[in-house]
Amino acid sequence: MEALPVHSPSMPKAMSTKSMPLPKVCADIGLIAEGLEVHIKWVYALEEEFYNQGDLELKNGLPISPLFDRTKPGVSKSQPGFFNVIAIPVFHNSCAVFPGLGPLMDLPHSPVYVL
Repeated sequence: MEALPVHSPSMPKAMSTKSMPLPKVCADIGLIAEGLEVHIKWVYALEEEFYNQGDLELKNGLPISPLFDRTKPGVSKSQPGFFNVIAIPVFHNSCAVFPGLGPLMDLPHSPVYVL
């Protein structure tokens, strides 16, 4: 399939340059569409990476970034909010603009779990 130029009159109105970042965002957060076991593994790996960054910030006398402080709840505790406030709306809007992304809405696990 040949790519359409960004301002092509034959491009559907929904596929404007404003909608083009949506697939990139879906790809960035798409790991949540994997099974629960895979998702949990990666959330804990991300959380450890954040905590390591926070340790470096603390060591260098810098303020610790949100979610990077080992003494406070990390990303593993914010997943239901992440699903409900960011991921599900992004996937829903992406599927409205790009119907071929519909399978993203068939997430194999519920966003309301607790890690």
